[in-house]
Amino acid sequence: LTWYVATHLGLVCHTARQRLAHVLTSLASGIGQKCPGGVHLDITNEQLANAANTTVFTASRLVSEWQRRGAVVKSRGKIILRFPRCLFVP
Repeated sequence: LTWYVATHLGLVCHTARQRLAHVLTSLASGIGQKCPGGVHLDITNEQLANAANTTVFTASRLVSEWQRRGAVVKSRGKIILRFPRCLFVP
């Protein structure tokens, strides 16, 4: 029940950008591997979308935007999180 309430509060109170940014930063601090230039994560856009309760299209669009800004480096099935704070800037 607690998980259910927390999930629905997140959907109501946070944008897809905020949810996806939170997922990425949480994963980076939890299971990410430090590498030159940031924190390496083995994760796909589909996995990110599922974790953030959003569509694959939205996850892909946001990750591409963050890559253009230099906050992440994305390749197939991998993300290097370079500047976590930049994820939360609209």
